[in-house]
Amino acid sequence: MKRAGSGVLVKKELKPPLKVTRSLVSTNKTKQQNEGRVLLLEFDELCFLNVYATNNGWTPESMARRQQWDAELRRFLVDGRRDDVSDDALTRPRFCDTSAEPSYLLIPPGTVLKISGLVTRSDLNGVGCEVQSYAEDRERYRVTVQTSNEELYVRATNLSVSEPKEATTEEGEERGGSPKKKDENLQKDEKKKPLVWCGDLNACHRQIDVTHPEFFGNSKAEAKGKGKPAPPLPVDVNDRGQPGFTVNERKRFDELVNDANLVDTYRHLHGDVPNAMTWFGHPGVSVVGKYRGKGMRLDYFFVDSDFVENVVTCVQATDGIEMRQLEERPDSAFFGSDHCAVLMRLR
Repeated sequence: MKRAGSGVLVKKELKPPLKVTRSLVSTNKTKQQNEGRVLLLEFDELCFLNVYATNNGWTPESMARRQQWDAELRRFLVDGRRDDVSDDALTRPRFCDTSAEPSYLLIPPGTVLKISGLVTRSDLNGVGCEVQSYAEDRERYRVTVQTSNEELYVRATNLSVSEPKEATTEEGEERGGSPKKKDENLQKDEKKKPLVWCGDLNACHRQIDVTHPEFFGNSKAEAKGKGKPAPPLPVDVNDRGQPGFTVNERKRFDELVNDANLVDTYRHLHGDVPNAMTWFGHPGVSVVGKYRGKGMRLDYFFVDSDFVENVVTCVQATDGIEMRQLEERPDSAFFGSDHCAVLMRLR
């Protein structure tokens, strides 16, 4: 299987993230996106999602993979973080899986909860529990769960959780804090943390995010190897054109951003400046490259709309460089890659 890979470096002087997960569809720490394309870091004050999106490609198979990727992103960014879902952090995973598969329920540390629902022994992630009753097949349980000092995840379908029992003074001391302190922590945990979403999204948001819309809109796949035919044109005309710039990709991208109430921080600060691209084609070696001087904006920083006031700057390494220089894909902007760096600073 092809592996992609995604990495995040955190400065030593910063407090380490509270949690790191590698999946859009599961909060289980052991689960990961099968090509290594996701890193989700939860800090005290915000959540940071770094992705390397799969390419739409030219074939029905690659387009199906991209559509699945977009669907997973939507479930995470829109359905999993909806404001109209219950604000009770104990009945809603902070990052939930809304697919038909069983979801993982986040149980905050230091709480005593009664779960109304059936779970299997394998669904309990090392959770100490008291069995209340058995199902008929005696393989599933109704349980009371008391967490340790770590967050735990219980995998089950159609679960509901009762309000946490009020801890006695003795219980609060045993868990390292008073009942009042515990309540304050729960209230803090219930607040939706701002999201920063960034990475190589392998798609253009709008038409202005390419240098040559007509060229990219009419691009066709080429044959790979002598004697081999080129892939046929997609049946849906809105799937035709350069991967990353098809009408369907841009439509899904725009709907996702709008429905999730996200802001493109570069465009927010700089407006619709032309030729602000983060990817440029190879200039060619012995002959002029097909994509020489042609660029796409594929790398982004998005933040929640109510967090955008905290964005100080967002710049691209190609800013201020003339197009005739960008045609050569200079190392000063691309550092040997075909993508340039993008930098965002927060307050």
